[in-house]
Formats: sequence, structure tokens, C-alpha cells
Amino acid sequence: MDLTRSETGDCTVEWDALPVELLRKVIATVTSAEDNTSAPNSCGSRLWTRCAVRAVCRDWRDIHDSGLLSLDVSEKTDAERFRALLCRFPALHTVTLNKCIHMTDAGLQELRKLPALTSLSLANCPRVTNQAMRVIGQLTTLESLEVVGSHQVSATGVRALGTLTALTSLNLDRCCSKVTADGLQPLGDLAALRSLSLTRCF
Repeated sequence: MDLTRSETGDCTVEWDALPVELLRKVIATVTSAEDNTSAPNSCGSRLWTRCAVRAVCRDWRDIHDSGLLSLDVSEKTDAERFRALLCRFPALHTVTLNKCIHMTDAGLQELRKLPALTSLSLANCPRVTNQAMRVIGQLTTLESLEVVGSHQVSATGVRALGTLTALTSLNLDRCCSKVTADGLQPLGDLAALRSLSLTRCF
């Protein structure tokens, strides 16, 4: 059985990696609840067993989801689905949303629910505007950011990124076509920035 060490130093293991015999013991313990006098009278023995097993599976899923660190839903999501995903995965460090043509500024506001987010990629999401950039500017834990091919972003949107002091890599290729050299000046305040790409921005 493979153990991994979390950031806090604790050893953890995914529930689906547990030995079959151990899983059987867990299920046996849960199903013994059918003999509990507190079991709902409306549930027959088999139904009560199924209810108990489902409860365990749901709890295991929640524990697994709470520790997920990376999410890539490129071409697969919109604002409503994205909102639901972030409720399930609050510990995300990396989010990739490339080619999400239905993603809106409103959907991207949900990113503020991710306090540990360090990497964000928004390539070819045509509905991204300055409003979304203002939200991104509040994600002060970001170290890597890609906003590629978003032609609705102007100098106002770029200016909002001047607060991302932890940023080390920024890619604005084919983005912010309305931005001049003066409009990029706020990026000069990003002391940690090591990589900047502005291909076809002028």
C-alpha cells in the first residue's frame, strides 16, 4: 500500500488503495448498524445496509475531493458547472480552463473561493473581459498566470494584475491588443516576475 506525505507531514492513503480485506471490515462494521434499534423502521434490512454503504462512500468521496490540488476542465465547463466544481474542490492549487468558450466573468468570480490557488490558465476563453481580470487581481497567491487570446481585455484589465506580487510567470499572448506600452507599466511593480510573454499584443 502506497503512503504519501501531506504538506502537514501526516501520512495519508487514498481510500480506493485500501486492502480489500480492510474495506470488507469497514463495510461489515457499517452494515452492523442494521441491528441498531435507532435504525429507521421504514428501512428493511437490505435497504438499511444500502443506505449505510452509500453514506460511507459519500464521506470517502468528500474526503478525497477536499484534498484535490489540480483541476483541468478545458473545453468542458461553463459558469454554472464551474461553480459546482469549486464547491467540491476547495483546496485547488492549479486550475486550467483553456478553450472554455462558455465561461463568463461571473463564473470566474468563483475563483475567489480558492485561497491556495497558485496557477491559473485561461487560454482562448473569448468571453473573458476586464471584469474577470479585476477578480484575478484579487488572487494574491497566484504565482503563474496565463490569459491568452482574450481580445476584450484592455489596459484597465492589465492594470488590475499589478497587485499580484507573488507572480513569477505571466503569459498574455494574443491578449490585450488594445494595450499600449504605457498600459503595461503596472506590471513593473511585480518584483517576483521572472517570465513575461506578450506575443502579438501590440
